[in-house]
Amino acid sequence: MSLWILDTDSLSLFQRGSLEISRRLNIVNASEIAITIVTVEEQLRGRFQVIRRAGANDLVSAYEKLQVTFDSLKSFNVLRFTPEAQALYTNLINQKIKCWSAGFTDCCYRSFGK
Repeated sequence: MSLWILDTDSLSLFQRGSLEISRRLNIVNASEIAITIVTVEEQLRGRFQVIRRAGANDLVSAYEKLQVTFDSLKSFNVLRFTPEAQALYTNLINQKIKCWSAGFTDCCYRSFGK
């Protein structure tokens, strides 16, 4: 079975209702769609930053967004960052291959999965 692995940017667009990404994912069995634990960390870190910066009047909204994000993340298969993924990640760094953060680490999962 092959997996469709969403990076953080793609997941964020999907959560915001991107029609293009939704159309593509609607033709795939839900069990074949995954995110990585790196994406989970990045999304939660972003929500925690919003909470830390929120003023007293914005806390309810900030925590509601955290809840929505948390509920969304639970609906996906989450791939672990395995020793094999770490080795591939290190190999790519040693080759000085430059990619943005989420795409760079997510490519390690494509080969090694859960």
